[in-house]
Amino acid sequence: MSKSKKWYKSIFFNFSILVLLLFFSTNAFGYIIWVGPWPSCDGIAPTWFNINHWRPPVGDVNTTWRWPVKGDTVYITHKYDVVCYPIIDSADPVVDCNVLYIGVNFSDQAASFTVNGGIINVSQFVNIGHAAVPLDDTLYVHGGVINCGSLRVGYDGRGVVSMDAGVIHVVDQLLVPAGIGSGTINLTGGTIDANNLYISSSGTATTSINLAGGQMIFARDPDAVIPTAVTNGKIKAFGGTGYVVMDEEINPGKITIYGAVITAKAYMPTPYKNQIDVNWTPILSWHAGIGATAHDVYIGEDADSLVQVASHQSGMSYNVTTALKYHKKYFWRVDEWDGSVTTTGDLWYFTTIMPTCDPVPAGDTNGDCKVNFHDLANVAISWLECNWVQTSACDQANW
Repeated sequence: MSKSKKWYKSIFFNFSILVLLLFFSTNAFGYIIWVGPWPSCDGIAPTWFNINHWRPPVGDVNTTWRWPVKGDTVYITHKYDVVCYPIIDSADPVVDCNVLYIGVNFSDQAASFTVNGGIINVSQFVNIGHAAVPLDDTLYVHGGVINCGSLRVGYDGRGVVSMDAGVIHVVDQLLVPAGIGSGTINLTGGTIDANNLYISSSGTATTSINLAGGQMIFARDPDAVIPTAVTNGKIKAFGGTGYVVMDEEINPGKITIYGAVITAKAYMPTPYKNQIDVNWTPILSWHAGIGATAHDVYIGEDADSLVQVASHQSGMSYNVTTALKYHKKYFWRVDEWDGSVTTTGDLWYFTTIMPTCDPVPAGDTNGDCKVNFHDLANVAISWLECNWVQTSACDQANW
């Protein structure tokens, strides 16, 4: 066969493959809309796996009535006079789709999706509350497992996740909200884990995450979104009557947050429990336990022999002025005094950051890889303090 014939044959083969792919993408996969049982739900379960409960959009090239398959974009919305919304139970087969919308722009009432069990796989994203309408589109999770690329709780509209059991696994971002709308998560049980948390900075966007059970796990938080959201009240516990615990010990290398009840103990420490890459001169802070009027602060390298650095202070922070050691684990505790009784606090710990320069310049006491007046000030403070205590109590490892 000549080279020209081989070339034409190759072109024809590639063109045929392209045509088949286009045909497959437009006819096998498409946009599927939930219509549910009609005209009434009486005696008819709103089952996902019923071809009569789904239809393609008007005008779509795919006119086959079928339930969604992997690759489909699915709309659960109040169109075609929907009277009840889909429910997934543990006995149902695995649910697969490409994109899942719960509530979209042609809704005139709130949409919902209930997961009692089973497995739902969404390749790209789940979008709850897409349109800018005053409707609470809701994902109810009472069990099962939801796997998705990203989870958008609120976009331009109002998205809600109400969860008391099960697992939501988000490969990429949990967005609360993703756009200018509002995002609400009410967690009373189960686990939501994601790569990271995103909170929209739009002036109209609102975020409310309430932890009254269960847990949320994040693989990373490079922009400190989580502690900022806790501080400004976007993440609360028990509706604001409890407090949010941030922990890197439960799931090493990840940030786990959950709600706890306030007691007489100090709570919500900064740095949080098992936090890494903490500055060498950190400001230790906490929230006072119930009835506490004064605070005793202890810190050290050994959990069993902490050194008291503050006694009956009124403020709820302590500034570590002497640089701690590089890449070292430190333990600390705050005991609360209510005027008559001392309540021993929980043991917290953190690890200081490793310098970015190697080796660290001699005289660099704050880890900025420079030797300047800031380092001199640290040395001067340490020197002055060591004139008032025994030499053995002075840590000169960093100068």
